[in-house]
Amino acid sequence: MRGFSYIFWGLPLTLLLYFKAVDIHVVNRFRLPTYIVGMVVIYFGLVQLLHCGIGSRQWRRTARHGLIASFLLIYLGPFVYWFQYLPRVGTYYTVNSAALLAGIIWLLYTINRLAEELGAATVDSTLRFESRLFAWSVVLMMFVPLLIAAAVSSYMAMKYQSSLLTEMQTVQRETPVWVYILFLLPLSLTMMSAWRGKEHCIRALHENRGEAAVGA
Repeated sequence: MRGFSYIFWGLPLTLLLYFKAVDIHVVNRFRLPTYIVGMVVIYFGLVQLLHCGIGSRQWRRTARHGLIASFLLIYLGPFVYWFQYLPRVGTYYTVNSAALLAGIIWLLYTINRLAEELGAATVDSTLRFESRLFAWSVVLMMFVPLLIAAAVSSYMAMKYQSSLLTEMQTVQRETPVWVYILFLLPLSLTMMSAWRGKEHCIRALHENRGEAAVGA
């Protein structure tokens, strides 16, 4: 219950701190983006889920995947602001950008899979079905558009004999704003899965207490 609660509040906290572009001056010339605070909350939520009462191999493996994804996003946190000082060229920028996007997709997908595993462990078919649907929605609404953008950029690079990175930047500039807004939908669905998982745990806790009281 605590794990899903941390995740539910950590997701919007991360988003708000990210778009406010607030940073913390740790030492001279080193700045730490504050969205890492939200990611740390999510990380502790995943730690709670890893060490909860569900001990199946699939559950623990999925929770570890979430921890790896969240740690990757924490590690790449300073890179979010490095592009303000480094030119947007070269393999280094491209690899880190791809890793950041992949980490976000992986984390959201894993959280939904954990909610699905909770539904399977407690024989809740509705929670299991919804969470599985949300998990694949994250892939379809985030990963597939990125693949399409990469394919279009590759085609334009071959057509105009230019670099792939240049064409990717062109596609990014010409992409309508509403496409970026759609990227918030998988986040909302994942928050819904986390909330449903928390509510399911609370309901199960109350039922167990009621049965214990009746037995006494």
